[in-house]
Amino acid sequence: MCRFMVYVIVGSVSAIIDLLTLKILLDLNAPQWPAVTISFIAGFVFNLKYHSLFTFVSPLTRKSIVRFTTVVGVNYLLMLAIVKTLSNFSFTIITAKVVSLPIIALSGYLLGRHWAFKS
Repeated sequence: MCRFMVYVIVGSVSAIIDLLTLKILLDLNAPQWPAVTISFIAGFVFNLKYHSLFTFVSPLTRKSIVRFTTVVGVNYLLMLAIVKTLSNFSFTIITAKVVSLPIIALSGYLLGRHWAFKS
């Protein structure tokens, strides 16, 4: 299976973990913003570990953790810029977010492969 497909699968499972954790925490009446943060961290930890193991087949080191965290931060800012720009053109937030997803996926894959997990 090509690496990009593995990247998409790992990312999808990470998103499911994030959303399920959020749902469980909210069902337990956890405060909204701590629940959002905790669920994001749960998805991120899975994402980091399994991209290292399966997508990029690279050992998880302090350097790769810092770099991958930077990639996630860059992609977060890129997503915000895309959503903000498209919302200025009357796109709904959800539509704008959906449009940003393939761009973020490609960016994350390329930065992960050629920088974050490069030995």
